[in-house]
Amino acid sequence: MDSKKYLADWYDEIGFLEQREDGSQILNGVPIPMLQSDIIEEIKHPDKDDRLDVGSIFTAMCIVVGLDEKFPYAQNYLTFLKRTEDDTVGAIQYRMVEAAERGEVERLYLLAKAKEAVRGNIDDRLETTYAMEGIYNRRWKEDRGESSDDLLKEIMDRYEKIIEDDPENADAHMSLGRIYQARAFYIKAKFYYEKALQLTSDPDLKDALRECIDDVHEPAAIDAARTYLHYGRYEDALKSIGEVESQYADPGASNHIKGMAYYGMGAYDRAVEYLREAVRHSREADVLNDYAIALAANENEKEAIETLAEVIEMEPENRTALMNRGILYYREKNYPAALVDFERAYRLVASDELWELIEQTRKRSEDM
Repeated sequence: MDSKKYLADWYDEIGFLEQREDGSQILNGVPIPMLQSDIIEEIKHPDKDDRLDVGSIFTAMCIVVGLDEKFPYAQNYLTFLKRTEDDTVGAIQYRMVEAAERGEVERLYLLAKAKEAVRGNIDDRLETTYAMEGIYNRRWKEDRGESSDDLLKEIMDRYEKIIEDDPENADAHMSLGRIYQARAFYIKAKFYYEKALQLTSDPDLKDALRECIDDVHEPAAIDAARTYLHYGRYEDALKSIGEVESQYADPGASNHIKGMAYYGMGAYDRAVEYLREAVRHSREADVLNDYAIALAANENEKEAIETLAEVIEMEPENRTALMNRGILYYREKNYPAALVDFERAYRLVASDELWELIEQTRKRSEDM
């Protein structure tokens, strides 16, 4: 993680206390790290024997190690922490629990990263990645993740690397499923949830995963149907929608997809039937546009033009609707009206083909 981007304040928080050359020294004489807040506490409440709080020193070592491996003396502190690995990990874990209880997401990450640096097993790597998610989630609330796409990518890369190193890790699979669900990639989310369900033997986790799969089942089926439509696999699109047709299904989305599948198959009557039902539930421009196309294909051009007029009234710069209505006017030999729509579309996005159509329409309009 780019610590200078996401943890900049912590660089100012670290302070160092030089050891006296004539005294007994630890850490081979390198400066002793302390957080600024702990130094202030030491000044306000000095130990009667003039000794520093060992716990504060330990915490500062962990923060330095977790913050940046190139930070001054970070490698010295890491070497020291590794001398008693089990005790160090236990102490860090205790501090992580405290940080989590207080909602200190950045401190939690730094401690988890230090533990990963000390030991670095799969569980440590998972905990660090969970803590990174905490930082990302907090920033997402601030700007919808616009400034932290790189962090999200790193989080996903870390989970994928864990799966690469430990293919049967259900927790990493579930975490990726959760991220893909949050990003509305429901097919991928369902894949990772189902894989995690196969891998885990934990009954509580199994129950949680079944709930997750139920949550994404319908949107995953709809996404799959849309993908099939894109590739002209109309029967597969209908089959995918059929898997989730129930009282819980999104009627607007499912009827839209079914209508376009039948349109692709040339069954225009059925296309109009389903698309008419779709527009009862959704007046979005793309649904109305597709309904108009199906109406025109079914020789109901008058209603098609009226439907496109509704789209254009809602979205005056909807180039697709302008082009479609212009073509319908052209077919009706209403060349002046077609010319207006074509020219408006051209002002939005110019192309040589459209300019040729405009010239042809203008000539026919003048010849009327």
